[in-house]
Amino acid sequence: MMSESKAAKEAGGHHDNRIPGLDGLRGLAAIGVVILHSAGLPGFPDQPWIQRLSSIVGGRSVPLFFVLSGYLITYLLLREEERSGRISLKNFYARRALRILPAALTYLLVLAVLSPWLGLNVKLKELFAAMFWYRNLLYGGWAAWALKLDGAEHFTGHYWSLSVEEHFYLVWPAVMLLMPARFRMGFLIFLLCLLPVWRAFNMKMSGIGGMNYWRTDLISDYLIAGVLLALFQARWEASPVWTRFWGSFWLAIPILAMTFFRAGIEWLTPFAGKLAASLNHIAVVAEVSLASCGLVLLVGIAVHGRQPILDCLLNSRLLIWFGAVSFSLYLWQQLFCDEHLRVLGWSFPFNAAAALAVATVSHYCVERPFLKFRGRFR
Repeated sequence: MMSESKAAKEAGGHHDNRIPGLDGLRGLAAIGVVILHSAGLPGFPDQPWIQRLSSIVGGRSVPLFFVLSGYLITYLLLREEERSGRISLKNFYARRALRILPAALTYLLVLAVLSPWLGLNVKLKELFAAMFWYRNLLYGGWAAWALKLDGAEHFTGHYWSLSVEEHFYLVWPAVMLLMPARFRMGFLIFLLCLLPVWRAFNMKMSGIGGMNYWRTDLISDYLIAGVLLALFQARWEASPVWTRFWGSFWLAIPILAMTFFRAGIEWLTPFAGKLAASLNHIAVVAEVSLASCGLVLLVGIAVHGRQPILDCLLNSRLLIWFGAVSFSLYLWQQLFCDEHLRVLGWSFPFNAAAALAVATVSHYCVERPFLKFRGRFR
């Protein structure tokens, strides 16, 4: 599992901690985001089932990014701890800064320059919130309508997920540094069990409405699930039972059932009669918990490479390349996937091609030059 494919090296450039399968999942997640955000543009198929499918599958793309981050960050920190006997927060934050800041700040700078020229009306407070990683908290609240994704807010709105990840980076490495290894797993399992209760409490205090899927405290399940996968793997990787588990074809059933639990509930609601309200309450509270379990099983299968068909797909050169450029693609797709830009003539799939072209330039001209320096902080 420590080895990396030649294709991954070629596509990813200067990364030496790539795990086969993960780049492919990143690539799929990035493609899912572009499709989800393109659904309102001219040229995108308007058949209801295609629109619904893009919403369901695309809606799991960012949660998949979270699970991947939780797993990979913990995996790398555990390797560092095993290799040197300690975790260096200074080196960790230096590596994260080189990985994230150049591309993220470049997008915001270009957006600030283009805003008056294109009439995007991006507010300074939104640029500031995106730059300092509290974009997901800018409008706060429990209800989904508090997120204000209409109009100009759209162009920095996707920094909500970067903010969630930055909050994770600020907390979890320090917890690993301070908490004895024997307590970590139990502590995280306790948190994972507590989070549905916390969501239920928020719903009780604020009303059912729609949940704010931007708040770090309400969706941390995804990150914690990824962390737990890395911790379980470190403890039981040598076990034959562990290896056989990831080779089971039947894992597809819980992956699909848990990942798309909310879609199933929504399909059942019209037939539920008086139980519809109760089903909705259950869905709001349980959705993130179940989806995190389904997605972490998917990541585990990808990591262990025990499913030949999926393994072949995820390690294809094309998906590995999409995974390598996925961060820049996630940043730049927002500018090309907004229906408010119809005035510029964006239509699908030309908007996706333009986003990919700009993301490619960003990856090779902005990301990779800075990634060369990460080796100094190992």
